[in-house]
Amino acid sequence: SACERVLWSVLLFLTILNCLSLGTRGQVTFSRDWNAGKRSGSTDIQCSAVLKSVDEICRVMVEEFRQLAACETRSLLHFQREFDDKQSNMYLEGQDGR
Repeated sequence: SACERVLWSVLLFLTILNCLSLGTRGQVTFSRDWNAGKRSGSTDIQCSAVLKSVDEICRVMVEEFRQLAACETRSLLHFQREFDDKQSNMYLEGQDGR
């Protein structure tokens, strides 16, 4: 089901985040783009691949959450329409004296 997919996605995301947090380091640069600064250490190719994978996983999760929210919204709107129809039918039945 969609709920299980979301839960597994969140679990995978948290596991990857936990693995990445074990040995990370950062540097603040004030360059025009996202490239490393002049004095940065050598870039690790494996790290770059992992970051791209994490970025893609985040994009997939955001899209899953958007789809889940849209589905929930459609469900609520459908329920609201049914409720409104029942309420109007009850009012009309009361007007006819039934």
